[in-house]
Amino acid sequence: MQVAANVKNKRVLITGGASGIGAASAVTLAKRGAKVVIADLSEELGEKVASQAKNDGLYIIYHPVDVANKESVNALFSFAMNELGGLDVVINNAGIDHDPAPMHQLSDDVFDRNIAVNLKGVWHCMRSAIACMVGNGAGHIINVSSIAGLRSTPMISAYSAAKHGVMGLTKSAAIEYAKAGLRVNAVCP
Repeated sequence: MQVAANVKNKRVLITGGASGIGAASAVTLAKRGAKVVIADLSEELGEKVASQAKNDGLYIIYHPVDVANKESVNALFSFAMNELGGLDVVINNAGIDHDPAPMHQLSDDVFDRNIAVNLKGVWHCMRSAIACMVGNGAGHIINVSSIAGLRSTPMISAYSAAKHGVMGLTKSAAIEYAKAGLRVNAVCP
């Protein structure tokens, strides 16, 4: 089976879409006919991905977002809905990590920022995605977690805690919205 084989004309939003997994996913999906909005804090990288896509004849548009900020997420989803006319797929890929350190030496600021971006950011985006999709009877939300969200990982406790939380949100939403026709999954690179 070919990955992402049936995405022609699908409307996709990808957070953390300016680099890495997000950018690669955006390009792959756009090459297969999807219309993609990428969102990221890095305007320079986001505009670069969108510009290259335009040069290649692909439909990728950039919009800035700070997933830790609810108003920023609301503005992103409003933009995507207006630009694409709806959403079929949302990939919650935005995330950060932290320098490896023993838990007792990790600062509150590092912990709080990891939870704000990696967990609460996914929470904000999932709520917005569900609100956009639930009335349609279909939609797919993909949360990018981590292998650190499945098992204990030393020296990255804040990151690991947030990614474990993403797994919990994913499982809860998958059960809660299955009857509404929404699929909610996580991938764990």
